[in-house]
Amino acid sequence: MSIQNNTHLFFLIPLLFLSCKNSGETRIMTVIEINTDSIKDNFDISSIVQNIIIIPLKEQSGSYIGEVSKVFKLGKFFVVFDRLRSKRIVVFGNDGSFIAKPTDVGRSLNDPQQLNDCWINQKNMLEVYDFSTKKIFKYNREFKLQSIMQSKYDRVFTALLNNPDGGYLGYKGFTPYNSERDKENYKLATLRSDLAMDAIFMQYDNTLNDALLPNTNTPLQNIDGEVIIVQTFINSIMAVQQNELYEKYRILYSRHPLIDIEKNILIPNSRLLRDKNPDFMKIHSLFKGFFGFDGGWCETKNFIIIQSFDPSQKIFYSIYDKRHRKIVCNAYNLAFDGGKSVLPPFMTTSFKTDEFIAIYPGYILKPLIPKNRNHWNTIKENMEANYVINLTLK
Repeated sequence: MSIQNNTHLFFLIPLLFLSCKNSGETRIMTVIEINTDSIKDNFDISSIVQNIIIIPLKEQSGSYIGEVSKVFKLGKFFVVFDRLRSKRIVVFGNDGSFIAKPTDVGRSLNDPQQLNDCWINQKNMLEVYDFSTKKIFKYNREFKLQSIMQSKYDRVFTALLNNPDGGYLGYKGFTPYNSERDKENYKLATLRSDLAMDAIFMQYDNTLNDALLPNTNTPLQNIDGEVIIVQTFINSIMAVQQNELYEKYRILYSRHPLIDIEKNILIPNSRLLRDKNPDFMKIHSLFKGFFGFDGGWCETKNFIIIQSFDPSQKIFYSIYDKRHRKIVCNAYNLAFDGGKSVLPPFMTTSFKTDEFIAIYPGYILKPLIPKNRNHWNTIKENMEANYVINLTLK
Protein backbone atom coordinates (compact mmCIF):
# COMPACT_ATOMS: atom_id res chain seq x y z
CA MET A 1 0.00 0.00 0.00
CA SER A 2 1.60 3.23 -1.11
CA ILE A 3 2.16 6.06 1.31
CA GLN A 4 0.18 8.35 -0.96
CA ASN A 5 -2.84 6.22 -0.14
CA ASN A 6 -2.21 6.38 3.59
CA THR A 7 -4.19 9.52 4.37
CA HIS A 8 -6.79 8.82 7.08
CA LEU A 9 -10.11 10.53 7.39
CA PHE A 10 -12.51 9.51 10.06
CA PHE A 11 -16.18 9.69 9.34
CA LEU A 12 -17.44 9.06 12.83
CA ILE A 13 -21.00 9.69 13.93
CA PRO A 14 -21.03 8.58 17.55
CA LEU A 15 -24.06 7.13 19.25
CA LEU A 16 -23.71 6.73 22.98
CA PHE A 17 -24.50 3.51 24.80
CA LEU A 18 -24.31 2.86 28.53
CA SER A 19 -22.37 -0.11 29.79
CA CYS A 20 -22.75 -1.19 33.40
CA LYS A 21 -19.80 -2.99 34.93
CA ASN A 22 -19.43 -5.11 38.06
CA SER A 23 -17.98 -2.09 39.80
CA GLY A 24 -21.33 -0.33 39.42
CA GLU A 25 -19.70 2.41 37.35
CA THR A 26 -21.47 3.50 34.18
CA ARG A 27 -19.19 3.87 31.17
CA ILE A 28 -19.97 5.35 27.78
CA MET A 29 -19.30 3.52 24.55
CA THR A 30 -19.08 5.69 21.45
CA VAL A 31 -20.21 4.21 18.15
CA ILE A 32 -18.32 5.62 15.16
CA GLU A 33 -20.17 5.18 11.89
CA ILE A 34 -18.02 5.39 8.78
CA ASN A 35 -20.03 6.13 5.67
CA THR A 36 -18.25 4.08 3.03
CA ASP A 37 -20.20 5.87 0.24
CA SER A 38 -18.57 9.22 0.99
CA ILE A 39 -14.83 8.54 0.66
CA LYS A 40 -13.15 11.23 -1.43
CA ASP A 41 -9.87 10.78 -3.29
CA ASN A 42 -8.41 13.93 -1.70
CA PHE A 43 -9.73 16.17 1.04
CA ASP A 44 -8.09 19.51 1.83
CA ILE A 45 -8.10 19.82 5.64
CA SER A 46 -6.54 23.31 5.65
CA SER A 47 -9.67 24.80 7.28
CA ILE A 48 -9.08 22.76 10.47
CA VAL A 49 -5.28 23.02 10.48
CA GLN A 50 -3.73 25.39 12.97
CA ASN A 51 -0.13 24.65 12.05
CA ILE A 52 2.11 22.20 10.18
CA ILE A 53 5.81 22.11 11.05
CA ILE A 54 8.56 20.01 9.47
CA ILE A 55 11.65 19.64 11.68
CA PRO A 56 14.91 17.99 10.50
CA LEU A 57 16.44 15.62 13.05
CA LYS A 58 20.11 16.32 13.69
CA GLU A 59 21.31 12.74 13.96
CA GLN A 60 24.87 12.02 15.02
CA SER A 61 27.31 9.25 14.16
CA GLY A 62 26.44 6.21 16.23
CA SER A 63 22.91 7.48 16.81
CA TYR A 64 21.31 7.18 13.38
CA ILE A 65 17.71 6.06 13.01
CA GLY A 66 16.88 3.48 10.36
CA GLU A 67 13.11 2.98 10.57
CA VAL A 68 10.88 4.49 13.23
CA SER A 69 8.75 1.94 15.09
CA LYS A 70 7.33 4.34 17.68
CA VAL A 71 7.75 7.96 18.66
CA PHE A 72 6.67 9.77 21.83
CA LYS A 73 6.23 13.51 22.45
CA LEU A 74 7.56 14.01 25.97
CA GLY A 75 7.43 17.69 26.88
CA LYS A 76 10.22 19.35 24.90
CA PHE A 77 11.57 16.03 23.59
CA PHE A 78 10.87 13.51 20.86
CA VAL A 79 11.71 9.95 22.00
CA VAL A 80 12.30 7.81 18.89
CA PHE A 81 12.29 4.00 18.94
CA ASP A 82 13.83 2.02 16.05
CA ARG A 83 13.21 -1.64 16.89
CA LEU A 84 14.21 -3.33 13.65
CA ARG A 85 16.98 -1.41 11.86
CA SER A 86 19.36 0.42 14.17
CA LYS A 87 17.83 -1.24 17.28
CA ARG A 88 18.15 1.80 19.48
CA ILE A 89 16.26 4.61 21.16
CA VAL A 90 17.33 8.19 20.46
CA VAL A 91 16.05 11.42 22.03
CA PHE A 92 15.81 14.73 20.16
CA GLY A 93 14.77 18.21 21.22
CA ASN A 94 11.78 20.12 19.87
CA ASP A 95 14.13 21.79 17.39
CA GLY A 96 15.49 18.43 16.17
CA SER A 97 18.75 18.70 18.12
CA PHE A 98 20.35 15.50 19.39
CA ILE A 99 19.82 15.07 23.14
CA ALA A 100 20.67 11.52 24.18
CA LYS A 101 20.91 7.86 23.24
CA PRO A 102 19.56 6.08 26.33
CA THR A 103 20.30 2.57 25.12
CA ASP A 104 21.77 0.37 22.43
CA VAL A 105 21.27 -3.37 22.11
CA GLY A 106 24.07 -5.28 23.86
CA ARG A 107 26.27 -2.22 24.33
CA SER A 108 27.01 -3.20 27.94
CA LEU A 109 25.67 -5.37 30.76
CA ASN A 110 23.34 -2.50 31.64
CA ASP A 111 21.73 -2.47 28.19
CA PRO A 112 18.99 -4.73 26.81
CA GLN A 113 20.00 -7.69 24.67
CA GLN A 114 16.99 -6.92 22.50
CA LEU A 115 14.45 -4.11 22.38
CA ASN A 116 10.94 -5.53 22.44
CA ASP A 117 9.02 -2.45 23.50
CA CYS A 118 9.33 0.90 25.25
CA TRP A 119 6.92 3.43 26.72
CA ILE A 120 6.61 6.55 28.86
CA ASN A 121 5.44 5.79 32.38
CA GLN A 122 3.13 7.79 34.67
CA LYS A 123 6.11 9.81 35.91
CA ASN A 124 6.93 10.83 32.32
CA MET A 125 10.07 8.70 32.25
CA LEU A 126 11.23 6.11 29.74
CA GLU A 127 10.99 2.36 30.35
CA VAL A 128 12.32 -0.40 28.06
CA TYR A 129 11.26 -4.06 27.94
CA ASP A 130 13.54 -6.99 27.01
CA PHE A 131 11.78 -10.34 27.28
CA SER A 132 14.93 -12.30 26.42
CA THR A 133 16.53 -11.29 29.74
CA LYS A 134 13.19 -10.82 31.59
CA LYS A 135 14.14 -7.22 32.44
CA ILE A 136 12.55 -3.78 32.42
CA PHE A 137 15.06 -0.91 32.20
CA LYS A 138 13.99 2.37 33.80
CA TYR A 139 15.54 5.76 32.95
CA ASN A 140 15.46 9.11 34.72
CA ARG A 141 14.46 12.49 33.31
CA GLU A 142 17.95 12.95 31.88
CA PHE A 143 17.56 9.61 30.07
CA LYS A 144 20.21 7.95 32.23
CA LEU A 145 19.68 4.41 33.48
CA GLN A 146 18.05 4.59 36.91
CA SER A 147 17.20 0.98 37.73
CA ILE A 148 16.62 -2.48 36.27
CA MET A 149 13.69 -4.69 37.28
CA GLN A 150 14.64 -8.36 36.94
CA SER A 151 11.61 -10.65 36.72
CA LYS A 152 11.72 -14.38 37.45
CA TYR A 153 8.84 -14.98 35.04
CA ASP A 154 9.18 -15.83 31.37
CA ARG A 155 7.06 -13.34 29.51
CA VAL A 156 6.66 -13.12 25.75
CA PHE A 157 4.56 -10.02 25.14
CA THR A 158 4.74 -8.02 21.93
CA ALA A 159 3.72 -4.88 23.84
CA LEU A 160 3.94 -3.80 27.46
CA LEU A 161 2.67 -0.65 29.17
CA ASN A 162 2.22 0.70 32.69
CA ASN A 163 -1.23 0.02 34.05
CA PRO A 164 -2.64 3.22 35.65
CA ASP A 165 -4.15 0.93 38.31
CA GLY A 166 -0.70 -0.47 39.16
CA GLY A 167 1.69 -2.95 37.59
CA TYR A 168 1.64 -3.48 33.82
CA LEU A 169 -0.56 -4.50 30.93
CA GLY A 170 0.85 -7.02 28.47
CA TYR A 171 -0.44 -7.71 24.94
CA LYS A 172 0.79 -10.83 23.14
CA GLY A 173 -1.59 -11.43 20.23
CA PHE A 174 -1.67 -15.14 19.40
CA THR A 175 1.71 -16.00 20.96
CA PRO A 176 0.92 -19.18 22.91
CA TYR A 177 3.56 -19.40 25.65
CA ASN A 178 3.59 -17.40 28.85
CA SER A 179 4.94 -19.23 31.87
CA GLU A 180 2.46 -20.45 34.48
CA ARG A 181 -0.60 -19.79 32.26
CA ASP A 182 0.79 -21.24 29.07
CA LYS A 183 -2.24 -23.53 28.61
CA GLU A 184 -4.69 -20.62 28.52
CA ASN A 185 -5.29 -18.72 25.30
CA TYR A 186 -5.47 -14.97 25.80
CA LYS A 187 -4.18 -11.80 24.17
CA LEU A 188 -4.12 -9.40 27.11
CA ALA A 189 -3.06 -9.73 30.74
CA THR A 190 -2.75 -7.51 33.77
CA LEU A 191 0.61 -8.00 35.48
CA ARG A 192 2.04 -7.04 38.84
CA SER A 193 5.13 -4.87 39.15
CA ASP A 194 7.38 -7.97 38.97
CA LEU A 195 5.41 -9.24 35.91
CA ALA A 196 3.61 -11.91 37.93
CA MET A 197 0.34 -12.75 36.18
CA ASP A 198 -2.82 -11.25 37.64
CA ALA A 199 -5.80 -11.50 35.25
CA ILE A 200 -6.24 -12.45 31.60
CA PHE A 201 -8.56 -11.06 28.91
CA MET A 202 -9.40 -11.54 25.23
CA GLN A 203 -9.47 -15.33 25.13
CA TYR A 204 -9.32 -16.99 21.73
CA ASP A 205 -9.72 -20.42 20.15
CA ASN A 206 -6.87 -22.86 20.62
CA THR A 207 -6.48 -23.37 16.85
CA LEU A 208 -5.14 -19.80 16.59
CA ASN A 209 -2.05 -20.28 18.74
CA ASP A 210 0.98 -19.02 16.77
CA ALA A 211 -1.26 -17.41 14.13
CA LEU A 212 0.55 -14.65 12.22
CA LEU A 213 -1.67 -11.66 11.66
CA PRO A 214 -0.57 -8.11 10.80
CA ASN A 215 -1.00 -5.72 13.71
CA THR A 216 -0.24 -2.15 14.66
CA ASN A 217 3.06 -1.16 16.33
CA THR A 218 1.05 0.39 19.17
CA PRO A 219 -1.64 -2.07 20.34
CA LEU A 220 -1.45 -0.54 23.83
CA GLN A 221 -1.86 3.24 24.09
CA ASN A 222 -2.16 5.48 27.12
CA ILE A 223 -4.83 8.04 26.24
CA ASP A 224 -4.94 10.71 28.93
CA GLY A 225 -4.41 8.22 31.74
CA GLU A 226 -6.51 5.38 30.34
CA VAL A 227 -5.07 2.44 28.40
CA ILE A 228 -6.80 1.45 25.17
CA ILE A 229 -6.21 -1.70 23.12
CA VAL A 230 -6.03 -1.24 19.34
CA GLN A 231 -5.98 -4.28 17.03
CA THR A 232 -5.84 -4.40 13.24
CA PHE A 233 -9.03 -5.91 11.73
CA ILE A 234 -10.87 -5.58 15.06
CA ASN A 235 -13.49 -2.82 14.92
CA SER A 236 -13.77 -2.45 18.70
CA ILE A 237 -11.35 -0.23 20.60
CA MET A 238 -11.19 -1.67 24.09
CA ALA A 239 -10.08 0.00 27.31
CA VAL A 240 -8.91 -1.15 30.72
CA GLN A 241 -9.99 0.70 33.82
CA GLN A 242 -9.94 -0.55 37.40
CA ASN A 243 -8.67 -3.84 35.96
CA GLU A 244 -11.86 -4.30 33.94
CA LEU A 245 -12.01 -4.57 30.16
CA TYR A 246 -14.73 -2.68 28.33
CA GLU A 247 -15.54 -1.47 24.83
CA LYS A 248 -14.84 2.25 24.54
CA TYR A 249 -15.36 2.76 20.80
CA ARG A 250 -17.02 0.66 18.11
CA ILE A 251 -16.34 1.42 14.45
CA LEU A 252 -19.24 0.61 12.12
CA TYR A 253 -18.75 0.53 8.35
CA SER A 254 -21.92 1.13 6.35
CA ARG A 255 -21.16 -1.52 3.72
CA HIS A 256 -19.40 -4.92 3.70
CA PRO A 257 -18.03 -4.74 7.26
CA LEU A 258 -15.78 -7.33 8.87
CA ILE A 259 -17.92 -9.10 11.47
CA ASP A 260 -16.69 -11.67 14.02
CA ILE A 261 -13.45 -12.29 12.17
CA GLU A 262 -12.29 -15.03 14.54
CA LYS A 263 -15.30 -17.20 13.70
CA ASN A 264 -15.76 -16.24 10.05
CA ILE A 265 -12.15 -15.77 8.84
CA LEU A 266 -9.42 -16.73 11.31
CA ILE A 267 -10.49 -20.16 12.56
CA PRO A 268 -11.46 -21.50 9.09
CA ASN A 269 -8.01 -20.38 7.84
CA SER A 270 -5.96 -21.27 10.91
CA ARG A 271 -3.60 -23.58 8.99
CA LEU A 272 -2.66 -20.74 6.64
CA LEU A 273 -2.18 -18.32 9.55
CA ARG A 274 0.01 -20.80 11.48
CA ASP A 275 2.23 -21.82 8.57
CA LYS A 276 5.91 -21.52 9.55
CA ASN A 277 6.59 -20.07 6.09
CA PRO A 278 3.71 -17.60 5.93
CA ASP A 279 2.30 -16.42 2.63
CA PHE A 280 1.42 -12.85 3.54
CA MET A 281 -0.21 -12.20 0.17
CA LYS A 282 -2.68 -15.01 0.88
CA ILE A 283 -3.21 -13.78 4.44
CA HIS A 284 -4.05 -10.28 3.21
CA SER A 285 -6.37 -11.73 0.56
CA LEU A 286 -8.58 -13.14 3.35
CA PHE A 287 -9.78 -9.60 4.01
CA LYS A 288 -10.46 -8.54 0.43
CA GLY A 289 -14.04 -7.56 -0.26
CA PHE A 290 -14.52 -5.97 3.17
CA PHE A 291 -14.27 -2.55 4.75
CA GLY A 292 -12.29 -2.74 7.98
CA PHE A 293 -10.05 -1.11 10.54
CA ASP A 294 -6.38 -1.10 9.51
CA GLY A 295 -4.97 -0.45 13.01
CA GLY A 296 -4.17 3.26 12.71
CA TRP A 297 -5.62 5.13 15.69
CA CYS A 298 -4.32 8.57 16.75
CA GLU A 299 -6.41 10.27 19.43
CA THR A 300 -6.13 13.71 21.02
CA LYS A 301 -8.37 15.74 23.31
CA ASN A 302 -10.57 16.93 20.44
CA PHE A 303 -9.83 14.70 17.44
CA ILE A 304 -9.27 11.12 16.30
CA ILE A 305 -7.62 10.08 13.05
CA ILE A 306 -8.52 6.50 12.04
CA GLN A 307 -6.98 4.38 9.31
CA SER A 308 -9.22 1.92 7.46
CA PHE A 309 -9.12 -0.20 4.31
CA ASP A 310 -11.66 -0.66 1.52
CA PRO A 311 -12.61 -3.93 -0.27
CA SER A 312 -9.60 -3.59 -2.61
CA GLN A 313 -7.38 -3.05 0.50
CA LYS A 314 -6.71 0.56 -0.35
CA ILE A 315 -6.09 2.66 2.76
CA PHE A 316 -8.33 5.61 3.62
CA TYR A 317 -8.55 7.99 6.57
CA SER A 318 -11.26 9.59 8.68
CA ILE A 319 -11.04 12.55 11.06
CA TYR A 320 -13.53 12.69 13.90
CA ASP A 321 -14.23 15.87 15.87
CA LYS A 322 -14.94 14.71 19.43
CA ARG A 323 -16.34 18.10 20.47
CA HIS A 324 -19.14 18.05 17.91
CA ARG A 325 -19.33 14.26 17.59
CA LYS A 326 -19.07 14.31 13.85
CA ILE A 327 -16.78 13.37 10.99
CA VAL A 328 -15.08 16.34 9.39
CA CYS A 329 -13.51 14.44 6.49
CA ASN A 330 -13.27 10.97 4.98
CA ALA A 331 -10.74 10.36 2.17
CA TYR A 332 -7.90 8.35 0.68
CA ASN A 333 -5.58 11.34 1.00
CA LEU A 334 -5.46 14.11 3.58
CA ALA A 335 -4.28 17.20 1.74
CA PHE A 336 -3.21 20.69 2.79
CA ASP A 337 -1.59 23.73 1.24
CA GLY A 338 -4.57 24.32 -1.04
CA GLY A 339 -4.78 20.62 -1.82
CA LYS A 340 -1.32 20.59 -3.42
CA SER A 341 0.46 18.64 -0.65
CA VAL A 342 -0.44 15.36 1.05
CA LEU A 343 0.08 14.30 4.67
CA PRO A 344 1.69 10.95 5.50
CA PRO A 345 0.22 8.62 8.16
CA PHE A 346 0.75 9.76 11.73
CA MET A 347 2.36 7.68 14.47
CA THR A 348 1.50 9.39 17.75
CA THR A 349 -0.10 12.45 19.30
CA SER A 350 0.29 15.07 21.99
CA PHE A 351 -3.13 14.63 23.61
CA LYS A 352 -3.83 18.00 25.21
CA THR A 353 -2.48 20.15 22.37
CA ASP A 354 -4.18 18.29 19.47
CA GLU A 355 -0.83 17.58 17.81
CA PHE A 356 -0.33 14.63 15.43
CA ILE A 357 3.26 13.52 14.95
CA ALA A 358 5.23 11.26 12.62
CA ILE A 359 8.85 10.84 11.50
CA TYR A 360 9.86 9.99 7.91
CA PRO A 361 12.98 10.32 5.76
CA GLY A 362 13.06 13.04 3.12
CA TYR A 363 12.83 10.65 0.18
CA ILE A 364 9.40 9.49 1.42
CA LEU A 365 8.17 13.05 1.92
CA LYS A 366 9.52 14.24 -1.44
CA PRO A 367 6.63 12.98 -3.63
CA LEU A 368 4.06 14.36 -1.19
CA ILE A 369 5.20 17.99 -1.31
CA PRO A 370 5.57 19.89 -4.63
CA LYS A 371 8.88 21.66 -5.17
CA ASN A 372 7.31 25.10 -5.27
CA ARG A 373 5.66 24.77 -1.86
CA ASN A 374 6.96 26.19 1.41
CA HIS A 375 7.77 22.91 3.16
CA TRP A 376 9.89 21.71 0.24
CA ASN A 377 12.75 24.03 1.27
CA THR A 378 13.06 22.22 4.59
CA ILE A 379 13.67 18.77 3.13
CA LYS A 380 15.40 19.46 -0.19
CA GLU A 381 18.90 19.73 1.30
CA ASN A 382 19.04 16.14 2.56
CA MET A 383 16.66 13.50 1.30
CA GLU A 384 18.23 10.80 3.51
CA ALA A 385 17.70 12.70 6.76
CA ASN A 386 14.70 12.04 9.01
CA TYR A 387 12.08 14.73 9.59
CA VAL A 388 9.40 15.27 12.21
CA ILE A 389 5.99 16.13 10.76
CA ASN A 390 3.98 17.96 13.41
CA LEU A 391 0.33 18.74 12.58
CA THR A 392 -1.84 20.75 14.99
CA LEU A 393 -5.60 20.79 14.40
CA LYS A 394 -8.04 23.43 15.64
